[in-house]
Amino acid sequence: MNKRDPVLRSLLSLLLGCLITLPAFAGRVVISDLDDTLKISHVLSKWESIRNGLSGTTAFAGMSELLRSLERPYEFPDFIYLSNAPAFLMWEQHKLFLAQNRFPDGSLRLRDSVFNSSFKLQALREILIPVPDGDEVLLIGDNGEGDPVVYAQIAREFPRLRFITLIHQIYMTRE
Repeated sequence: MNKRDPVLRSLLSLLLGCLITLPAFAGRVVISDLDDTLKISHVLSKWESIRNGLSGTTAFAGMSELLRSLERPYEFPDFIYLSNAPAFLMWEQHKLFLAQNRFPDGSLRLRDSVFNSSFKLQALREILIPVPDGDEVLLIGDNGEGDPVVYAQIAREFPRLRFITLIHQIYMTRE
């Protein structure tokens, strides 16, 4: 293992933070991004993103196990996988990715239109409106396409909920 590899270092930091934080998680909702959070996609490179989107099924090591560790007998949280990927291109690929890599069962929400730049924010609002006051919500994302900004906005809009936010630091030049 190369100690200078920033992707590996960020993954290890995320997993260590999760091991410290998540055992106390008692929330009802786990919302996770897919590309560059659970799945190696390289979304900031158009060519890599296309190549990985169409053929890539490689999950970041430990992410499936991490999410499965949140399942508890008789008290399963809702898992929601939320992606800016267009549904008409990625629905089947993302469903297959989640199944092949043994991520917990959950709902998948993808963008209906490539022109809807506020999809993730709108979808989070719809998801969180019915969540009871005081519940914990785990938000998992990455720093490639604005997840930290969107998640911070959601936390401001829903002060009645308690948020735990985990950001996978994939890119050195993003949020």
